[in-house]
Amino acid sequence: MKCITCSKLNLQAHPKHVAVGMGQCTAEPLPGMFVGIGRDRPCEMHAAASADVIQKRVEWWAKQ
Repeated sequence: MKCITCSKLNLQAHPKHVAVGMGQCTAEPLPGMFVGIGRDRPCEMHAAASADVIQKRVEWWAKQ
C-alpha cells in the first residue's frame, strides 16, 4: 500500500516533514510516527481515502 492513498495520513499538521516526503500516520500509537508518502509498505491499518483526496494528493506530490 502507498501511504498517500490512506485516509489516516495527515499531511497538514507538519508541513516541514511533508516538504521532504514524510506524512504523519494517525493510526500509529506514537504521535511522532512519520511515514514515506509514496513508499509501498505493508500496513494492516490502511484505510483508503476518498478518490478526490487521493487525486489531490497525487497531483500535489507530482509537483514536488
